[in-house]
Amino acid sequence: MKIICLHYAGGNGYFYYQWKNWLPGCDIVPLDLPGHGRRIQENLLYDFKDALEYLFNEVVKAVEENEPYVIFGHSMGGLFVLYILDRLEMDGKTMPQGVILSGASVPVDEPDHKRISEMNDDEFLQMILDSGGTNIELIKSLEFKNCFFPIIKADYIMLDKKHPLQRNRKFQVKAAIFNGLADTSAIRDEKRLKEYFNEEVTVHHFEGGHFYFESKKQLICNSIRNFVENVLGGGY
Repeated sequence: MKIICLHYAGGNGYFYYQWKNWLPGCDIVPLDLPGHGRRIQENLLYDFKDALEYLFNEVVKAVEENEPYVIFGHSMGGLFVLYILDRLEMDGKTMPQGVILSGASVPVDEPDHKRISEMNDDEFLQMILDSGGTNIELIKSLEFKNCFFPIIKADYIMLDKKHPLQRNRKFQVKAAIFNGLADTSAIRDEKRLKEYFNEEVTVHHFEGGHFYFESKKQLICNSIRNFVENVLGGGY
């Protein structure tokens, strides 16, 4: 089973390569937005439509016609999963057998904060801290300021420009929601996320916050494997 993985804001796909140790038999396919990870030399994207178009095309290229696959997305990646499903369905492309939304929020029309483009750097960093998106030690580091800050800010500016996801029918795709128990914002959105899917959505909670999966790789991979086996109706 092919598992396509979408990273969080400011992140990249390198983290997902570690999952190969605990998911034998699965083909882990991490995707990087331009300016991230393997595409660090490319220009960052500041427009949501451009980022969606890019990821949609990457998913289509990664999958053979009628090939079974699953999409996993964390935080920003989980949000993109919903928009990509919509595009795949609209364009008549091969739909995934299932999706896993991790630390994801519903696609609201307006952000619940001042627009990122209107914030100075200190305000933006404080917002990141308040949301549990990173820790204060990392933010104070020179490496963060020089390398990661421009990337994560570009992603947040891009997310501020997302368009509403308007649908009159539910996705005919199996889905699971993964969240850290301390990630109250994501847990609050679970009920509304379920409403995007026609089939029953399974919910899994893990010890930790928004980045619960960083210290529990094997446990998370076990849950992913169980979901994949359920999607296929048996082994993989």
